[in-house]
Amino acid sequence: AVKALKPCTMNFATSLLNGYSLQRRIPVAGGIIMSDSVQPISEELMERGPVDRRVHTVRLKGLGGEGIATLVHAICHPVHEMCLPHISSEFPGEMCLELERSLGNGTPFFLNGAAGDTNPPTVSMGPAYAHKHGQALARIAEMTDGDVAVDTAVFRFAHQEIQLPARPEANVPRPDALARISAIRVGTLAVLFLPGEPFVETALAIERLSPFEHTIVVGFSENNIGYIPTDVAFDQGGYEVGPGK
Repeated sequence: AVKALKPCTMNFATSLLNGYSLQRRIPVAGGIIMSDSVQPISEELMERGPVDRRVHTVRLKGLGGEGIATLVHAICHPVHEMCLPHISSEFPGEMCLELERSLGNGTPFFLNGAAGDTNPPTVSMGPAYAHKHGQALARIAEMTDGDVAVDTAVFRFAHQEIQLPARPEANVPRPDALARISAIRVGTLAVLFLPGEPFVETALAIERLSPFEHTIVVGFSENNIGYIPTDVAFDQGGYEVGPGK
């Protein structure tokens, strides 16, 4: 990697991908249920919030315009092929395969967001759905309208570790509840890496407080400390506050 270093430009873009994600925690008389138990999903449920359907794309290009890398950040559980007896790279892998078909994209990367409470409309429906979702993401990533240049003169890295208390009712022997948090700054762009599965509300709150022009909050990174629900979710109950650490 060091031998391959070269000067490059960085561009940032934000688009919307509708129809592929929803707030999966649905309140009913008995508490909170998961969206996959309410099929088919109605238009009303698809419109429920909070949900973040933005797709962030970061493009790195050489000074001659050649593609070096395309980083795509989206927010959704990859569960189209959950519980099926095969190995799959799911919709992130399908997206990468599609982007690799064009040399102009360079090496594709996928970063998931704070998707602790965000699912696709269907779960365990098979590879066709993962393929469709991945291709839709790739098309969004290749749309360059609205790109803004990122000043790459400033680069910073920060890391912090916070020991969180494990909930005794989770009954997890020797739980790993050490939250490892990392952040990268490139000019006006900040990328924050959070462990476990934070809820979308947490990421949106971080963005509101961020001093940077562009902020990407990455979930499922560093180490696995389980779900990180909001205070409201703990009061409401539901799957994410049950088995979580």
